[in-house]
Amino acid sequence: MLLRRGNRYRKTATHSQTFDRVAKGLYTAFKMKEAGPPGVRVALAVPDSRLFRRYLESVTLGIEAAGIGVLLVGDEGRCGC
Repeated sequence: MLLRRGNRYRKTATHSQTFDRVAKGLYTAFKMKEAGPPGVRVALAVPDSRLFRRYLESVTLGIEAAGIGVLLVGDEGRCGC
């Protein structure tokens, strides 16, 4: 994942940063799902990188059971859905 702002622009995120973004993103997705009307569709968009895939794959069953989608976004900004 490439960070887009600040002094880390164009530098790859660390394991810790990636884990933090996945955890916060999933927490936010769960909160949105709970606060929304019945049947609301919620998805988490993340960079399509090895680290993001690694952290998300370890909780795939829970994400699917909650009905939360995951969109993997490539460097060109397009989703490989």
